[in-house]
Amino acid sequence: MMPRREHFIERDKQGGIWVYEITFTTRTVAVENFTTPNFPLLTQEKLLEEGGVTNTTVGLALFTFSGNPGTVTLAQGNISAVVVANSALTTRYTVTTDYTIDNVNGIITRVATGAIPLNGTVAISYAYADIVQAP
Repeated sequence: MMPRREHFIERDKQGGIWVYEITFTTRTVAVENFTTPNFPLLTQEKLLEEGGVTNTTVGLALFTFSGNPGTVTLAQGNISAVVVANSALTTRYTVTTDYTIDNVNGIITRVATGAIPLNGTVAISYAYADIVQAP
């Protein structure tokens, strides 16, 4: 604290009491008023590693497309290097022509006009990286 101003105010009639005023100043932290944002707050986020630094490769395994057009949900997400072939490994299918990939969630969807038969069994290999979730 530091004195800012001082001055004499008055004295009583008998002259024994003097009223004197002194004003002090001090520094304080100013806190801005908070207004609630007008958008949804982040409640969950997935951080996906890029560049394949810690990819784990999963060898060929047989999967059967279910439903129409048909999907296969892999055990991991954040997938890359996906290879889809027929169960005899004689035909390799093409992404976007025969199937599409949801890399984040690890879901492969059969394209209805592609070469993979309805409810067909295919061999799939892929790589995946760790997923970190922040609550």
